[in-house]
Amino acid sequence: MAGEQLPYTQGPLCQKFLIPVSEIPKPARIVNEEYLEWIRTLKCLVCKDARVDAAHVKSRGAGGGDVPGNVMPLCRYHHSIQHRVGIYSFFNMFPEVERWLKNQ
Repeated sequence: MAGEQLPYTQGPLCQKFLIPVSEIPKPARIVNEEYLEWIRTLKCLVCKDARVDAAHVKSRGAGGGDVPGNVMPLCRYHHSIQHRVGIYSFFNMFPEVERWLKNQ
């Protein structure tokens, strides 16, 4: 049953394994500061501004790593648009960004 709790647990259970969700470890995120520094030397993929953020496709909080195909150079303006509209809408608005990521 969804959300079922056993007497010894606090919180929901993983329905596949029937263990508390809190006991499932998060996968380790790949951290690569050198790669992030290199991304920050590039220009924004949309407007070519030289002041960029290392923007993640899958966020760090969701376990996204600092790896090619997950990090792109975006100026603060376009990075905020990416967060506001979501990654799929962002790729539809700026297909050159998705092409660049696929070539990484």
